[in-house]
Amino acid sequence: MLYDDATIKRVLRAARTGQDWRSVAANNDVNRRTAYLWIAAAQESEDWVASPRKPRGVNLLTYKASGKTIFYIDETNFNLWCSRRRGRSLKGKRAVDKNTASKGSNIHVIGYISENGLAYSEKRFGSFTSEKCNEFMRRLLRHISLTTPLDNVVIVADNAPCHANIEDVFEEEAFSDAKLLRLGPYSPMLNPIENCFTTFKSMVKRFLAHHRQAILDVPPYRTIKEHREEYLLMAADLLLDEAITPGLCHSCALHTIKFHAAAIQLKDMPVGQ
Repeated sequence: MLYDDATIKRVLRAARTGQDWRSVAANNDVNRRTAYLWIAAAQESEDWVASPRKPRGVNLLTYKASGKTIFYIDETNFNLWCSRRRGRSLKGKRAVDKNTASKGSNIHVIGYISENGLAYSEKRFGSFTSEKCNEFMRRLLRHISLTTPLDNVVIVADNAPCHANIEDVFEEEAFSDAKLLRLGPYSPMLNPIENCFTTFKSMVKRFLAHHRQAILDVPPYRTIKEHREEYLLMAADLLLDEAITPGLCHSCALHTIKFHAAAIQLKDMPVGQ
């Protein structure tokens, strides 16, 4: 499909000035991928000068000040090869990690938290595509609406590939009252659920190490796949609520505040602290 110069300039102007170029593209019947390619090509040219935009941290603080309920969404995954990076052995002996020959299936854990704790989660095997993510987002918003009006809800999400099209959900009439706030690229330090999942994964590693022999010993009349998936699901079911407590969510949310302040001041921030 061919587009006139005015439409292209309109999309590029929105991207250059820090506006929502996705909405501009949709309003002009431009495919989102096409608009993205226009912007990527323009950014490689020497005459591209982006206007300073208001940092996302300002938006988040504004929402908090107005009394909005902030929810943070993310996902993590693990398999049988999820293990601790350190081991012990007798003096003069090599430390050996006794593990399965193949890592098996990945289990995805998708959840969202507020400052008050883990509010909702799902577990699933297989890939977690953008279509499945959108379906999860609809279930999530319906769940939230049971206790919180959607016009008082802000969902904070990062730029993971599965989040590529979640704006589509917030444009639907049933969920249009809720707000979506995107984090900038490479900014896990701004999302408290990242630290919560780090604690969860540490507990998963201990669980799998403790049950390693039971995982390797497959009972008769059971397939290796279903036996090992049972342990992965057991780890997710038992440990998620135990790891992500209200106290942890609150402390992780407080921990991100200093990084939001640094983001507003456009300072460099270390990753992993």
